[in-house]
Amino acid sequence: MLLGMAQGQVEAVSREVGHVLLYVPVVKPREFDVAISYLVRRLEETASPENFLSSAFRLHEDPDALDREINRFALSLERSADPALPARPRRRQNRLAPVHESAALTTDPDADSAALTQAVLGIAEAADPGDTFVETAVFAAREDESAIAAGAPGFRNAVDSDPALPANREWAREILARIPGSTTGDGIVRSARVTDAEELERILSRVRAAAGAWGARPAAERGEVLLRIAAVLESRRAELIEVAAAETGKVISEGDVEVSEAVDFARYYAAKARELDAVPGAAFVPSRVTVVAPPWNFPLSIPAGGVL
Repeated sequence: MLLGMAQGQVEAVSREVGHVLLYVPVVKPREFDVAISYLVRRLEETASPENFLSSAFRLHEDPDALDREINRFALSLERSADPALPARPRRRQNRLAPVHESAALTTDPDADSAALTQAVLGIAEAADPGDTFVETAVFAAREDESAIAAGAPGFRNAVDSDPALPANREWAREILARIPGSTTGDGIVRSARVTDAEELERILSRVRAAAGAWGARPAAERGEVLLRIAAVLESRRAELIEVAAAETGKVISEGDVEVSEAVDFARYYAAKARELDAVPGAAFVPSRVTVVAPPWNFPLSIPAGGVL
């Protein structure tokens, strides 16, 4: 638990089980703003009315708050006994299954990447013929299809890989076997390398010019492009995890959730783009040039969030 969060619970748990591991951000004084932003994010999460911790500090003095939490717990127990609840196994994900139709956009992944890049920036991405991708991932729908983010109608989180399922463990073993000698993505990196200042200026000029055309597209079209990007990211989950592990040493479980977050960025921005059309007088004005310099420890999600 975070140091200072729900101290009463920490004491209660420690009496029952012994030591409780607490953590706190530690930074140099000149970087203290980073720690503050982290703590503010945690404060926002725990202060939300949906989070039981929002009442933890006043349960002993606020009967209404105590009754609310008691009722929530009682209702959850009551619902668990509801015979109408599905009794079938919910954990049916299979990462070895064929790619879901929403992700199978083309039979040529490299060509599809080029098309998406062209759609967004008007810059075709060179592809190395020897750089192949194996489509092994499968899109898994959320267990609760009604769970849609209130702040972005139509948005649903991508589902992380469930390691408890045999097929997914086999899928992960296949990734592990490829990691030591992995060259996935090397061709794309080589083709995208810029070593000439004049070439860089030409690229920047094309990017600046393309921003206007991108911003002029209707929100629905921009949203559709972002959804296609999300589908491609989902379909390449295994390859992205492989590259993250080979280049940064990221374990599969951590790489997997990063892919989910990257997919979420694309889907969420697509949902918000569609919402913009409903705002009277609102106009989308894109940044003409964006430079994304992500940290090494989040090689997938932060670049995706910055680029998209």
